[in-house]
Amino acid sequence: MNLYKKIINPIGGMFMGLVLMTSCDPDFVVEQPEQYTKLYMPQAVSASSSHSLVLKDSVQSIVFGAAYGAPYTLGTEISVNFAADLSLVDAFNDANGTSYPALPTESFELSSSSVSIPAGDMASEPLKININPINGFEFETQYLLPVTITSVDGNITLNEELKTSYFLVEANPPVYEPFERTGWTIASVSSEETEGSGATNGHAIHALDGDIGTFWHTQWYSATPDLPHSIAIDMGEGRLVSGLSIVQRQNRSVGDAKDIYVELSDDGENWTRVDIFPGVLPDDNANNSVFLKSPQVARYFQITITSTYGDTKFSHLAEINAF
Repeated sequence: MNLYKKIINPIGGMFMGLVLMTSCDPDFVVEQPEQYTKLYMPQAVSASSSHSLVLKDSVQSIVFGAAYGAPYTLGTEISVNFAADLSLVDAFNDANGTSYPALPTESFELSSSSVSIPAGDMASEPLKININPINGFEFETQYLLPVTITSVDGNITLNEELKTSYFLVEANPPVYEPFERTGWTIASVSSEETEGSGATNGHAIHALDGDIGTFWHTQWYSATPDLPHSIAIDMGEGRLVSGLSIVQRQNRSVGDAKDIYVELSDDGENWTRVDIFPGVLPDDNANNSVFLKSPQVARYFQITITSTYGDTKFSHLAEINAF
């Protein structure tokens, strides 16, 4: 069912009065009906509309279209043309005191730039903005996309105040359940502290022990190797990896992992670096997720730390999991 056909635009009190009069009196005639007949975008009635997508490699859609308000339905077809006009983003931000970036051009396309309102109807069939968030979206960012009516072919006036719709679009990661880690082992580690951190800390295996109070720490007691530092995990079997969950060391002052990258492997020897977001871990005590832009099947994954908070040579992590 065409949802747009349920929408009537309140162009003004006079127009609504005319609608009531014509509906009550079939013989009532509106003089100069064209002055009350205007084309508009139903989505433009609000200053902006917010849309939340799932941040994954899939095409997701937002609908838009055209309609008109009038005392009578028109007996001729109306053709309407649209365009995404990113040049309007700055003016919107200036007028509203906001700073939304424009929706990345590589992430979207209109299903069509034109549509018709058939004779006797008051609204078009819906068009779609098709968006793939994996193409250019940044983590925790809200983007703005203005879509506007550029021209109308038909004997109708365009409502200039309602010809442009502003779509606010963000994408949030899907919710995943972490893998069960029974049987997981440390495949390799660039270094680990086996002396100075005590019997229950420092060793790489503490990143898999389920206790956020313990941690893997790179060597620091008898030597302090410099960055980068890496730790590789063997999950025991191939799994579809969508991301990793990482907990920083809890009782730290400096040395938390900051910039990282992730590699996957089927054999633990040949590694492929994968695109992730975000690539920077927060300096906090939370369980933070890192997502693969494209989930892949692998048995092994490796985290490499390239910088730390405090610019230390050493680093540490409390827990590592995958999902």
